[in-house]
Amino acid sequence: MAQRVACVLLLVLGAAAHAHATRSLQQQNKKAPARQTVTPAVCKNKIPSCEAGKCTAQGANVICSQCRATYVRTNGGQHCVCPVGTYERCTSGSCSCVQCEQGFFCTGGVRTARNGAKPMQRGVRRSCFGLEADSKSTTADLAAKGVTTAGPGAKQASECLPMAGYIMPMTWTQPAKCAAGTWSAGGTRDASCTPCPAGLWEDETVFSSANALRTSQETVCMVPPGAYLSDGEVYSCDQGTFRASYVKVSSPAASKCFSCPKGVTTKEEAGATSMAACNVALPGFNINQDTIASQGVDGLGSAEPDPCPKGTFFEGGAVPADGASTCQPCPLGTTTLSTGTSSVANCGVAPGYFLDATAGKLVKCPTNIAGQGYYRNGWARWDNTAVQDTDGTKACTACGAGILSAWTEADSSGSDNTSLVATSADACYIEAGWGMEKVPGTEDPEQFRAAICPNGTYSAQDKRSFGLWNQPCMACFPNQITLRLGAINYTECTNAAGWGVFSADGSVAACPRGTWNPAGSGTACTACPAGRTTDINPEDVDTAQDGQEDCVVAPGYGIPEDVQLTGTASDATLPPALCPIGTYSNGGEIGTRCTACSASFTTSKNGTQGADNSACNKCIPGYGRTDSKAAVSCSMCSYGFYQTGYNGWDALNHAGDGEICLACPLTKYAYVSSKGQKELYDSEGITFSQGSTTIDACTPRLSQQAVHAGQVWGLPDSVFTATQSIPAEACVAGCRTKSDNGVSCFAEYDYATGKCRSGTMQLAAEGAPARLLVKLIPSGIVSGTISAVGAVGQGSEKGSFMGSGFIGAVSGSKSGLYRQLDISSFSSFDQSKMGVPLADDQGVVASMPAPDAAAVEACRSWCDKNPGCWAVTVISGTCTLRTGAPLLDVRSFYVNPKPGSVPAGV
Repeated sequence: MAQRVACVLLLVLGAAAHAHATRSLQQQNKKAPARQTVTPAVCKNKIPSCEAGKCTAQGANVICSQCRATYVRTNGGQHCVCPVGTYERCTSGSCSCVQCEQGFFCTGGVRTARNGAKPMQRGVRRSCFGLEADSKSTTADLAAKGVTTAGPGAKQASECLPMAGYIMPMTWTQPAKCAAGTWSAGGTRDASCTPCPAGLWEDETVFSSANALRTSQETVCMVPPGAYLSDGEVYSCDQGTFRASYVKVSSPAASKCFSCPKGVTTKEEAGATSMAACNVALPGFNINQDTIASQGVDGLGSAEPDPCPKGTFFEGGAVPADGASTCQPCPLGTTTLSTGTSSVANCGVAPGYFLDATAGKLVKCPTNIAGQGYYRNGWARWDNTAVQDTDGTKACTACGAGILSAWTEADSSGSDNTSLVATSADACYIEAGWGMEKVPGTEDPEQFRAAICPNGTYSAQDKRSFGLWNQPCMACFPNQITLRLGAINYTECTNAAGWGVFSADGSVAACPRGTWNPAGSGTACTACPAGRTTDINPEDVDTAQDGQEDCVVAPGYGIPEDVQLTGTASDATLPPALCPIGTYSNGGEIGTRCTACSASFTTSKNGTQGADNSACNKCIPGYGRTDSKAAVSCSMCSYGFYQTGYNGWDALNHAGDGEICLACPLTKYAYVSSKGQKELYDSEGITFSQGSTTIDACTPRLSQQAVHAGQVWGLPDSVFTATQSIPAEACVAGCRTKSDNGVSCFAEYDYATGKCRSGTMQLAAEGAPARLLVKLIPSGIVSGTISAVGAVGQGSEKGSFMGSGFIGAVSGSKSGLYRQLDISSFSSFDQSKMGVPLADDQGVVASMPAPDAAAVEACRSWCDKNPGCWAVTVISGTCTLRTGAPLLDVRSFYVNPKPGSVPAGV
């Protein structure tokens, strides 16, 4: 309709233009009037658009020869108008032709316009909306009404076109917008909008505004929610998918629907338009309403829901509306092999576990119950009673007696991949130092038992050993032991306590008596220190001589009394010594001391062994068994007897031999005077005290001085009593009788005249102010010398001696025996005349200060060493050695007091 109207309008306008042109041509053929210039005012009034000075009068008409810029002449110059596509626009009295704006068309000024033409004839702008002259609207105003032109400068109405989203109206009153589901790109004169292809539709939210324009198929015809595009056809979203929004056909997303969040689907079979339709949970997923909502509008960009965790299941169905999750726990605390389990039938007991149905939980197979470990392999259904137990000893498989298990294998019961369990025999183990063997009499290839390697064996493995297989303990070499149960290497095989290594190959043997060795030394046995031994039988397996503390004191040895005992094992380090004579020991303790013999008994040697006093089979020196060797006690030797002790000989009467007291020897004296008279004297040996221990304690009771003795002691005459013409023997016998009363007797006999002088002197106590120390001859020396020399000179009796020199030599020998006689009653004169002082080698008088007993003893020792010394005087603190002057045919005799008659203290 609109197209027909436009066509009629164009025909009318064309006819009018043709008529005008015909008239103008006719007028031009007429004879033109003469021209004359008109005034500017007339020109402006008649033709306002003429260029100044270009108007002329031609008859009654004013003719313009040149219009102002932008204008064109019409009707033979009778007027200036705007050309086609422009219109006249005046501003502040100044006019010009301007280009017609878009949305308008300008047909130009009226071609027949004459002088004084109205503004409408000079050129006006017409609106495409209504085709009326419009001087106030703008391009924007026209665009808002849905019409426009292809560009500025439109010249006719046919250039007016509908805008995108509009169609050409049937009249010029109001353009029509495209309805829902249709579109128009504009720029054509179509009378209707193009509908969307089947299945495509517009997004109502986009075109909800009344001003919305449906300008293109791409923006209007979209794939709607719940559908997708495939090969140009629109299909509903499949079950489990949805589309919640419109999408352009050109978008890659148009070819697919969004999948429901993982784990859920739609209840409807197809065409779901929102994720809310995804409210049916799939089996095995852990879903709740919050999980679904967290996926977002299009189900993109958020974390997907988790499968049912281990230990739960879900068989599928609607998501609970109360917010609870879909997964249900497995019965009785059982679990599942993996996540996403969809059936309770998949709930079970994982390898390495058993089911405590009472507590409703899975428990790991125990690793040590009564020294035995357990394991279990394979999955079992939750309702299998074979895997239900209270402690796992029935439901799990035992490793074997003494074999433990460890949680060393992967745990498939839960999500904690660090947890370990025992799922096979590989989890069974023995510690280093243990052995494993197959149980005898069983056909089960995995029925083993284990025990710690006993002493004398070692483990084939030096670390924990897993698995069930035959690995027995290895035996050490013969007679070797290990220092502990559970040895782990052959190098631990060593010697036992009390055994020693005696060869390069490690062979061992029991330590012999008197040696020791600690267990594991790897060396030969060590000998006990001197004086110690062991009292352990090396073959006694219940004992062991394994340390120095086993070295007890040997029999005949003892710890010296001056060594302190501690009563501890350290006493074994103390060195023993041979028990000295008079003591004995049976040893046997680390701190044994020697035991002294009782009473007067002693032993025959050092190192005497014995458990009691019966080991003391000898008498001590000075004692003897006077009746027989069978006497049970030893008695002190009496005066004139001695016993030196055992000297190593067992011959009877050999120096007493530690058995009997021996009598002092009989001393024989012989003298032949110058007249040839011979005298023989016998003198029994005496001792000054009982219990003498040496023959040197014996001295003759009667001693005859050497031929050169003379007045040997220098005694004053007042001591002597003279007797005339008696035999020499009677002279001596009388002196002996006097000495029976505890005094010393001196006799001097002159063989020429037969005169006898004798006298007695009291014994002096030690420390007397004036003393005479008479040097005595030990009868052992005299007897031994005479016996060794035999008869010499003129005499024929054995033991006699005749001639000079011998007696002097003997009597001058060292004796150490002196009698102290009291000379305190002597006058000073008599004391000073006593004997002739003995000169030393340098001719000096042999005297020395004697202020104390030690000095006197030194003086006496001096006399012992000097053969010419016969006596010592101690007078006024001075000690002097004495000698006698020789007298021909005069002999001097000294008789000791009768034994036992000397008062105590002298």
